[in-house]
Amino acid sequence: ILTHSQGDEQDIVIRNPCMFPIELYNLEFDKQYLEEEKILRLLPGYDENNNILLPTRTAGDKLPAELQKFHDDVVKRAEEEK
Repeated sequence: ILTHSQGDEQDIVIRNPCMFPIELYNLEFDKQYLEEEKILRLLPGYDENNNILLPTRTAGDKLPAELQKFHDDVVKRAEEEK
């Protein structure tokens, strides 16, 4: 869709054939995803392919509290250094 266009609408159907729940999100509009992405980008331990291994989460769960604390500590240190 082009900028300043009238937009477009499409209907989609998503079926989950699995016995476990799935979670869908839009990378551009999901505020939780965007916040978590900021936190994850600060973590050390990514490999040469830019991957990091973390425990799996249930759909809808937040990041582990340890990761949030790590992020908060990094931000606090950066503010103190200013």
